[in-house]
Amino acid sequence: MLTAIGTFGAVVVSLWLAKYDRKPNLYIYTVITDEKSGQDWHHIIEIKNLGTISTRIVSEGITPFKNRKWHEPFMSIESIGGEDDSYSDTFDSGQEFTIIIEEEEFNRTWKKCYLKFKKKKYYIYVENHTGRAHYEPIYFSINDIDK
Repeated sequence: MLTAIGTFGAVVVSLWLAKYDRKPNLYIYTVITDEKSGQDWHHIIEIKNLGTISTRIVSEGITPFKNRKWHEPFMSIESIGGEDDSYSDTFDSGQEFTIIIEEEEFNRTWKKCYLKFKKKKYYIYVENHTGRAHYEPIYFSINDIDK
């Protein structure tokens, strides 16, 4: 009887702790291709930290899988910043920030993924300091890149 009460108590406490969400949660809510100036194109990824604590971005890139199997990171990004366009290593809860990738870098990374896996659906991923990756689907064909 005492064991059953102890087990029940442990289950209640573990369920309560699981519900208590004290972790970063990045939401990628926009992936845009936009004309910057003249003929220069760049890709804009807008992200918001919906979690309850601050987080840091460790890497971002393209992957054909929505898991940890294989990620191809962007080697360079033009800028990363918050609403005031200033770079910060740490993003607070509720803060929005933008990553801008030049077209050449985006195409290089995407082609590397495409030539290796030849899939139709890919994901932009952003990985935070806890090792958790967040994904947003993108759809491209090789014709979109080789124009």
